[in-house]
Amino acid sequence: RTNIVTSALIYSTSTMLLGAILLAYVGSIAAQGGSNLRPLVMIHGVTGSYHDFDIMTQRVLHDYPNMTVIAIDAYNYLGSLLSLDLQIPVFALKVKEITRKYGPITLLGHSQGGVIARGVIETSDNHNIHTYIQLSAPAAGEYGVPLAPNNKTESERRLSWRICYNSLGQLLSVCQYWNDPRHQEDYLENNHFLPKLNNVVPHKDAEKYKRNFSDLKRLVLAAGSHDRVIVPWQSSQFGFYQEVNKTLVVKPYYEQDFYIEDTFGLRTVKERGDMTFCTVNDVTHTGWYKSKRVYEECVRPWLVA
Repeated sequence: RTNIVTSALIYSTSTMLLGAILLAYVGSIAAQGGSNLRPLVMIHGVTGSYHDFDIMTQRVLHDYPNMTVIAIDAYNYLGSLLSLDLQIPVFALKVKEITRKYGPITLLGHSQGGVIARGVIETSDNHNIHTYIQLSAPAAGEYGVPLAPNNKTESERRLSWRICYNSLGQLLSVCQYWNDPRHQEDYLENNHFLPKLNNVVPHKDAEKYKRNFSDLKRLVLAAGSHDRVIVPWQSSQFGFYQEVNKTLVVKPYYEQDFYIEDTFGLRTVKERGDMTFCTVNDVTHTGWYKSKRVYEECVRPWLVA
């Protein structure tokens, strides 16, 4: 009889202990707790600030209360118009400080912040950036004037290359990713930033840029046709204009020379199965970092993946 009682007590205690362990495990998942969560680090766009991400930060912390979320406070507002050659080393240093403290991170860049984020990735050896989420950024270049009606005023676009493709114009961040499909020789010769970032012109760090971009474990490219600022909107997914019989036609990423020749590692990442497209067609440019749908479809799925 004593053995029966003892066995019952052992069984009861074991069951309670197992239940407590399971509850603790389930509770940790529900809270998304622990240090296993990668921090989310975000870079704002031109004329924006780190406060642009306040709403997204709230959404992330609601879903993952123990996740570290950092919107980098640098080159806000008009300061964002300064040369990207000045901005990228500062953002890279801040990202490096974060990865040294926390380990691998998810990096998110909106608009010009996406161009800066890619600059950080390509110029930083052993960057420890696990996932890069690009929200509506001119990755393949910009050929639209936001203040022009419907971004279709050709006179403004024809004037812009004259402003941008010279030594003074290249001091402005927005000119450093201006890609005029009708003046490609001038673009390649006188734009000293984006052609280099895309490794379509020779430079001493070309191998480094490709190696570092290829080190990404996940690339998420978010874009949509209602953006109205990134022109063409497919640029955020590395599509861009090509002139065909004097007509501008948007060619997808896989028809771009930088993809075909795998100049900076985009094809490497794609063929590895690590590139994801997220297309949301009802979001305007400043809505990307505020939209619940964008967060749920383009950001949240990749924060812990």
